[in-house]
Amino acid sequence: VDHRMTGATAWPPPEVAPALSFRSWLRTLIDGQPGPVFRLGEADRPDLFLHYIALSGADRRSRFHGRLRYEALLERSRVIDLGEAVVLARRARHRLIAVAELLPAPLDGAPALELAVSVCPHWQHKGIAFDLVQNALDGLRAAGDARPVVLYTQADNTGMLRICTRLHGKGDLLDGEYRFVFRPGAQGTGPE
Repeated sequence: VDHRMTGATAWPPPEVAPALSFRSWLRTLIDGQPGPVFRLGEADRPDLFLHYIALSGADRRSRFHGRLRYEALLERSRVIDLGEAVVLARRARHRLIAVAELLPAPLDGAPALELAVSVCPHWQHKGIAFDLVQNALDGLRAAGDARPVVLYTQADNTGMLRICTRLHGKGDLLDGEYRFVFRPGAQGTGPE
């Protein structure tokens, strides 16, 4: 899928992004293999809404900290400021299968980014969330953004706990939820 046609921008920045071969593009389109990570643009808002409603009820409760009806999910997909936020995704065929949202949020009173990840049930446990988190951290590092990144996850989400540990996040258990902090601009932290 040529995301330049949808208004989406490359992520990570072109100097660190791998080139997408024609064969990879064709495999994504025909076989349903996951495509590369890309940054959502304005034209992708309907796909973001469809991704939200494709999540299981449990995944929506975990991602949004409650049960959201379709109207609330539609509003959420409309109000994200894609100029300020970085929303990364992967597609299989023509559908978003995973989304990572980097939104400004304070961390102990200082500027930071909150990273929220959602992966459609069929695509979970296949390394896709790892790729999104790693791409988000690498992209921030390449852009010179040294703000800390915070990711919250349920204590029973063992897959995300492994991802955060593998990518050198510092985790604290707060009110039954883990808060992992990544410092992309610091030497020796984050993915190698």
